[in-house]
Amino acid sequence: MVIRLKAPSNETLDRAMQIFEVLLEKAGSGIHHLTLTVEGDGGTAFADFSFAQGEFGFLASEESGLSFCELFAVAVSGEYPGGLVMRTQDQEGESVRGWKIDRSEPQPVTGAEIFDAYCHHPATGEISPPEPGLDYKDAPAICPSTEGH
Repeated sequence: MVIRLKAPSNETLDRAMQIFEVLLEKAGSGIHHLTLTVEGDGGTAFADFSFAQGEFGFLASEESGLSFCELFAVAVSGEYPGGLVMRTQDQEGESVRGWKIDRSEPQPVTGAEIFDAYCHHPATGEISPPEPGLDYKDAPAICPSTEGH
């Protein structure tokens, strides 16, 4: 299967990097895993990025981060709908947050919305039980233009 996506402009790549930097800042200390989906012509494209940050600094694969940001730029171009999920392990336990990406703006979803997404199979709609010990949290604003609103 071939998934067709338009290449992002340099301006869109720069904007994606700005949003990505805000996301990393808002993630805080812990071990984090990002999963990005973008609905293109012919299917869904996926990208993952794992990183850890804290008093020790920042640990991640530069190659993985660049690959993730390329698809993230496609997502924030406004051409295709998508979604972003961040799972975190930290001193408080394990949590998950999410954003809808529509019309180029990653929109934070509430803890209730991410809970609903995690507990419903996307293809069948079947309900599955929540993961034990997983905290479904409201996502923060990550767009520099809407941050703090």
